[in-house]
Amino acid sequence: MGADEGETPKTTQNSISKDQFLAWKRQKDAELLAKQAEAARKREEDIASGRVLMNGRELFLHEPWVFDDTHSPPLTLTSSQVIQTLPKTFPR
Repeated sequence: MGADEGETPKTTQNSISKDQFLAWKRQKDAELLAKQAEAARKREEDIASGRVLMNGRELFLHEPWVFDDTHSPPLTLTSSQVIQTLPKTFPR
């Protein structure tokens, strides 16, 4: 429609050297790392203040006592242990 059939769109290519590309790449990587570090810092602050819930890994890192089974009572009880734990008002 306004362009001739045989005409191709004009594109311009900017040549850059390998050093220019590497400098640009280092800058982009540094910006990405700074952004990730800021997000991690904010997440730590939010966890410390209780604004967000922790995932399993974060819970393990911040409160490892939750996963410590060495001080918990045994999970299996004998019938005599069950009877001893019943309230006094419960008929035996």
